[in-house]
Amino acid sequence: MQELVPDVLIEQMPVPFAAVAADLVTGREVVLDRGGALRGHPGLDFDSVGIPTRPSHGMVLVDGGMVNPVPYDRVRRSEGDLLVAVDVCAPFGGDPAIRARMSLNHYKVLVTSSQIMQQRIALLQRRLCPPDILVEMPADRFSMFEFYRSAEIVEAGREAMRAALGRFAERASDGMEFVEA
Repeated sequence: MQELVPDVLIEQMPVPFAAVAADLVTGREVVLDRGGALRGHPGLDFDSVGIPTRPSHGMVLVDGGMVNPVPYDRVRRSEGDLLVAVDVCAPFGGDPAIRARMSLNHYKVLVTSSQIMQQRIALLQRRLCPPDILVEMPADRFSMFEFYRSAEIVEAGREAMRAALGRFAERASDGMEFVEA
């Protein structure tokens, strides 16, 4: 990983950065906003597939999506900025009748249950603190292991961004202040 991302101090990055993790010991959200970008927190000790290998400093940290799936509420805001949130676990797309006929196994039940939980958390968060621009990718459009479809996933993300920007421009033309980038 260090070949791609140097282990710089998060607080010295040119663009403000924070990540969230979930502590399996307490169930709490842990905000990672200082220290080394790669190994900056004492609770971070993962194997090659992101599974925590051992507790550290009384914490076992895993993907923060379990407690805060779209953590834009952790962004340090400044006056006049636009907050863009990208939700890759957005509500399911497509025909519900087709999804109802899908074959189920233990893995699909666990993943789909987790996605529904994350969708509900993200929906409540949006109601409490709506972003200026929301980009949504339905959770069932791509699997988390479909790395071989990266070009298609990137293009779908671009389409979703264009749609979100279009909705934002429509709201702006209805009287909301709009600043072009």
